[in-house]
Parts: sequence; structure tokens; C-alpha cells
Amino acid sequence: MRFDGSRGLTVCVLAAMVVAGCAGSSGPAQPSRGSAVETVIPALPTVAGPIPVTPASFPFLASDHDAEPIDIVRYGYAEHEYFVSGRANVYSWPDLKTLTVDASGPYTTRILIRRPSDPARFSGNVRIEPLNPTAGHDLDAEWEIAHDGFMRNGDAYVGITIKPVTITALKKFDPTRYGRLSMANPKPSQQRCTPLSSSSDTSDKDSEDGLAWDIISQVGRLVKSEVPHNPLRDLHIRNSDLTGWSQSGSYDVTYLNAISGHATMPDTTSIFDGYLPGAGSYAGTPVNQCAPMIPVGDPRVRYNPPGGQPVVIVTTPTDFYTAASSDRRTDRPADSDTPHRRVRLYEIGGGCHLPMDHARNFPSTSELVQAGFPPFTNFVYPLSSFPLHAVLDAAFANLDDWVTKGIAPPHASRLTVADPSVWPVRAARDEYGNPIGGVRTPNVDVPIATYIERGPTVHNTTEGYYAGYDIPFAPGYLKTLYPTHQDYVDKVTADVHTLLNQHWLTPYDGNQLISQAQTANIPGS
Repeated sequence: MRFDGSRGLTVCVLAAMVVAGCAGSSGPAQPSRGSAVETVIPALPTVAGPIPVTPASFPFLASDHDAEPIDIVRYGYAEHEYFVSGRANVYSWPDLKTLTVDASGPYTTRILIRRPSDPARFSGNVRIEPLNPTAGHDLDAEWEIAHDGFMRNGDAYVGITIKPVTITALKKFDPTRYGRLSMANPKPSQQRCTPLSSSSDTSDKDSEDGLAWDIISQVGRLVKSEVPHNPLRDLHIRNSDLTGWSQSGSYDVTYLNAISGHATMPDTTSIFDGYLPGAGSYAGTPVNQCAPMIPVGDPRVRYNPPGGQPVVIVTTPTDFYTAASSDRRTDRPADSDTPHRRVRLYEIGGGCHLPMDHARNFPSTSELVQAGFPPFTNFVYPLSSFPLHAVLDAAFANLDDWVTKGIAPPHASRLTVADPSVWPVRAARDEYGNPIGGVRTPNVDVPIATYIERGPTVHNTTEGYYAGYDIPFAPGYLKTLYPTHQDYVDKVTADVHTLLNQHWLTPYDGNQLISQAQTANIPGS
């Protein structure tokens, strides 16, 4: 359902938001700095665009400029970039139920939209992703992995630039195109602090990461509205999800735990109908750039949106390794089917955080160099071929059914800890070297390789911590496992049918995996 902020709603401006349920022209007084926020309606941002595209000026992350370009026109899709502007608060989040305003100021950022050109092809689903800033520049990580499934379904996609450090990279990439973007720190200079982290994705004290939450809320409300400047106003939206991968998945976690209970549509329904955070920290990301990481076991680590919107968390063995090694095992959320808490944790039984599925659609070398970054070519091994996209396709399908039909998705077993006394903790391995438990695929049920979740680092970088690789089985061992090619195909086919019945694969991906088995040279000549 859509809502037009101009249709008979009496609202009271409250910094970046308006208070839900207020009446009359006076409204409540604007809260002072440090006061608690109750339920609010995000203000609608202003929108400029679509921003023109020329051979010399195009969006960073444009699909046709990826390292492996994506021809979205072939899918009947269009891609447009817009600038959105408004005012956003900086918050503190001292406990699970309390959100306080520290400051408020203007921002201008960008959104990147991919959508069916023909509204009749639209599925009803909108996937909204805070663009991943870990590399110091934007990455549309969830899109990189799952774009083929999104476009087959007819889903719309909205990527949001949500961190000042990536705005800096955008300005270097194209200072004319992106010169107006800003997430300036609204606090007086004497009240600003240097961000706690010293990593490459950290902003400086003159900007503020914490403006992101109102930006996400405002864009989320915008795409559901009927205002003329909504770029998706001609689509009938039934389901709007907040998603992301890695750090942007951590943004999802903080948003659904800290912000979602304080931001609402004009009719008091949730801005987002569901959440699919991928491969993010169990603790989320700090609510402002000077806030500490949430401690282990803190009640704020809950995956618990107050409205009971469905949450499907997807993680890899790499993330299991990281969480376990950071003593976050106790923060792994429990599955739940109560009306007020609907949660699934899907730990994948194989693969890694950054497989080839993810990396092949990184920005091209020319884009990265123009933005001031080295080429993404610093791996000394081929990245993992594990089909992460197939797991995500099924996870999104399960989430959609949960949101729109009330059909609860299957429960997955958890990855098994190999030895809690060994540091760092890793998942237990089967006889083929692959993880025991978790969401299954034919790749680990009918294996032809061992999937390693972490690789070596090179050139003083840390990417190898997240990028895994495959160890293919030797031909003689394959012959032992699968005496004939048909034997291998039959076992893959049987496993696919089992996984389809259990809703761990979509029909399309199941057929693709069978086709790949049929053409694979297994067990070899």
C-alpha cells in the first residue's frame, strides 16, 4: 500500500522526522538534544534526477561498467541514479528501547535504482540495500551476488550511499557529478570526536556516519509513497525489504534493532516489511561513528524488529569463523515463530564470504582507479565457485512468502563447532573437508571439491580473510565417489529434488545445478 504525505495528513516536523499521531498545527515541542525519540514518521526527502548519463559521466557502480558487465537491458531493466536530500538526526542508543537525538543536519546522497522498464513485469518486491562501504567506496554487494535472481523475478532494487567515506570516493571519481553530495557532521566543532575505528572505511570528524539511519528511513518511506518525485511511483509495491551483505548487512541489523521501532509509515505500519541481512556482524554497526561496538550478550543484539517483521539472516562459514573468534557465538540469534518475533538464521554449509559470485561484478579497474583505489586483482588464487547466489535466491523466496503469504520458512541446522577449545573456532568438517550442518547444497551433499572459507592475504591486504577458494578432488578420487558420469548426475538430481521439496533451492537454480552436473566432466576421462 502507498501513502502520499500530501493527502490529508497533519504532521508535526521533528528534526528529520514527524511525530506519528500528532494533531493540530502546534504539535509537540521539538525535543532538545539528548531527549528520547518516540514513534515518528520519517520526512520525505527531496529528489533530483534521474541524473543524466553520458559517455564521460555515469554512475559509479553502473552495471555496464562492472568488471564483468551486466546487460540489464537484456532482462528488460533500466538503471537510473537520483540524488536525495533532507535532514537527518544523529542518534545515541543507550539501551534496547531508548533512542536519543544528539544532533540534526542536512545531507545529500545518491540512490541507484534498477527496475523493470515495463511496470507489468514488476514482481511487487523492492530490495533496498545500504551500499557496502568496507572498501572505502560503494559496493552493491547483495546485487552483485543476487542480481540474476532479482531480475528474473522482476524485483526492483534501490542502493543507497550511506557513508561519508564513500561520498569522498564518489567525488574523486567524478567531482562534477557528485560535488553536491554531503553527510557533514551537524555537531558543533568542539563537540565532534574522531571516529573510534582507524580502518580505511572510517570517516573523519567533519562528517558523520550516524546520519545513515534517517536516510534509510526516508528512502524507505519515499519508495512506498505516491508523491510525484518517487522514482517508483508507477509500481505497485507489496513488499519492501532491507537487505545487504557484510558491512551493509550489519547496517541492517542496527536498523532493525535500534531504528525500526521508532520509524513508521503514516498509517503506523513498518517502513520495511522484511529484513535479509547477509554476512554481517551479530552486533550490527555502531549507531554513530563515535559509539562503541555493542558488547557480547547485550540485549541490543536481538534481531528483533518491534513490529514482528520477518527476518532471515544468511551467513557463511567465514562469518561463523569471524563471529566465533570474536566471542560472538552467544549472540547467534535463535529461530522464532511467535507473532512478535519471526526470525531464521541460515548458516551455509559451505562456501565463503567473498566467492566469485560476489567478486565478478565488482567495479571495473578503470572505475576503481578513477576513484583512487587499486585494481581488485590482488588474489593469488581463483576465488571460490560455490553458488552463493542459489542460497540467497531461496532465502529471498522464503522471506517473500513469509511476508506476503504468512508461510513460515524452513528451519536450518546450525554449523557444528569443531573444537571450542581451539582458537580460532571453526566449523566441524566432514570426510570431504566441508562444513557439517547448515543450509545444504548439492556442492556439499554430492561434493567434487573442498570449499575453504578463508584464503591467504597478499600485498599487505586483508581480503584473503574473506575470500575462499576450492580444492578440487583428484580424478582418481572422483572415480571412487562416482564410478560413472550418470552416477554423479543421478546423485545431484536426487539431492536437488530433496532440497527443492525442503525450500532450500528455487526451481530455476535447481534446474541450473542439474544442467551443470550433466555437462561437467565428472568423474573425468
